[in-house]
Amino acid sequence: MVDEFWATTKTLDLPPGVYWPAKAPIAEPEVGSDGKLHGHSYEKGWGTATAQTMWYCAWQREWLSQFGHDNQRATTAYQKLLTFKSMDQYVLYSDQGTRDFVDSTLSKAALGDPSLVQNNVNLNCHTVLPTVSSAAG
Repeated sequence: MVDEFWATTKTLDLPPGVYWPAKAPIAEPEVGSDGKLHGHSYEKGWGTATAQTMWYCAWQREWLSQFGHDNQRATTAYQKLLTFKSMDQYVLYSDQGTRDFVDSTLSKAALGDPSLVQNNVNLNCHTVLPTVSSAAG
């Protein structure tokens, strides 16, 4: 699954100044109620879905930060967001409700309404990818 994650990251470009994390976002083993250390199981597709979701979150943040400030960068970000609808995370791993939400989020963004993009970032984009400024600090 880690190899799948890294292979997928190589196919996805991030916004300017944003980078993939140094380590794949894998949950560390945890001590269970039995007092024993337990690892986690991951299905095929986990690495791809995780990388694509992180990419989608990064481009949503880019669109939000550029919306109303830099029209060219905002347009580029929006065009990138549209490509999410052809990715495995959307096509194979999302249920219809999730696809409907993505569709309505992008439709509202096209009309100049950032509310659903902001809501999605707040609720679902907990992993913040490193940026030039955070990498330097």
